[in-house]
Amino acid sequence: MAESVFENALEKPKSSLLFSVSSYNILADAYLNYVSYCPEAFLSFDYRSKLIFDEIQEMDADFVCLQEVDKYNDYIEPFFKSQGYESIWVRRPDSSNPDGSLIAWKRDIWEQVEVMSLNFNEHTKCEQNQDYIKNSVGVVIMFKHKEIQSGIIIGTSHFYWDPALENVRFLQSVMFKSAAYKMQEKYSVPVILTGDFNSIPDSPTVKYLINQEFTLNLELYAHKEILSIEKPQEFTLFSSYANYSTCGYPEYTNYIPRFKGCIDYILFSEGLQVQNLRKVLDSNYLNQYYGLPTEKHPSDHLPLQVWFSRID
Repeated sequence: MAESVFENALEKPKSSLLFSVSSYNILADAYLNYVSYCPEAFLSFDYRSKLIFDEIQEMDADFVCLQEVDKYNDYIEPFFKSQGYESIWVRRPDSSNPDGSLIAWKRDIWEQVEVMSLNFNEHTKCEQNQDYIKNSVGVVIMFKHKEIQSGIIIGTSHFYWDPALENVRFLQSVMFKSAAYKMQEKYSVPVILTGDFNSIPDSPTVKYLINQEFTLNLELYAHKEILSIEKPQEFTLFSSYANYSTCGYPEYTNYIPRFKGCIDYILFSEGLQVQNLRKVLDSNYLNQYYGLPTEKHPSDHLPLQVWFSRID
């Protein structure tokens, strides 16, 4: 584990009324061929997994949301079981992409009530336009606290990456938010949506998710396509890191040579209050690196964690 990550973390609140949610794209082993700047010794799964597992143990979150998860059956699931978690992993539908999205929860505290697996290929848009078929997935789960019977809906997803196809991410965000709304209508509890949305804070995708107005450049194919996507605003979401610093969002949640910026989020609905945030490494620290991962940092993304309280 990179000690400096936790030197920069805020002190965890100590209250039984609080719970925390973490989100982390752990960099699937299958995609390491894109990482040519990191020595091979630090890229092996045996090496990286120890750092990832150390980080998860340090965060000690009630709910752990991971993206780009592969090697689930042999490594990831056994690790979570050993730490007192149950987990659900939704794999991409294409066999050439062996990764997927995962939610793990502390089994002694929380009980799974209902699971909704999301395959973003299953939209009518995908039948009309092959651009939308990107094999992205998500998962939304309703949980109940075993002691006080309080409920919470947690979702996580990993949207498509290509900067030129904002319309694909936008459609995926609509499907993700709509699935959470459908479950919220059934159970009437707060919602937390997390993930790697591959979208910067000012993008139409993020603005839609948090119910803010956005502008479109109709000279762009992707933005013209967004006009044709039905945009329900079923409920209001807020970004927990939106006012993280005087500059707003964290500088970086993804740090690679070709891109450095904020694309990972933990969103929440009414009925919850943010009590604390895990600090995110900034340029003062990260400028020493050409890109992540490194010897100390096992992924090209940085983990987020939020401590919430229920407002009843």
